[in-house]
Amino acid sequence: MAYAHKTSYSREALEMAVTAVRRRIVTVRKAAQEYGVPRSSLHDKVRGKHERGSGRDRDLSGEDEVALANYIRYMANQGLPATREIVGQKVTQMLQATGIIFT
Repeated sequence: MAYAHKTSYSREALEMAVTAVRRRIVTVRKAAQEYGVPRSSLHDKVRGKHERGSGRDRDLSGEDEVALANYIRYMANQGLPATREIVGQKVTQMLQATGIIFT
């Protein structure tokens, strides 16, 4: 689950501020004040920082993540807690089945 940042401004306000700055209508500082967005966030967005996203690529597909979550729920319903070791073993099995890792 991704972390949800608490923001007091809308995505639309940020995009409008970025557009104004890129069209050289206003400065970053002025746009931040006018549109009510943090100056540092606006500056980062204008410069293209964090466009790709952070972190490494995922090893499990979305379908595999759902299957893993269902497996964990199933095990919990059977009275077997999902320890780090058990989940790790299941992930290894899934990655081996998809050919991402070899034994």
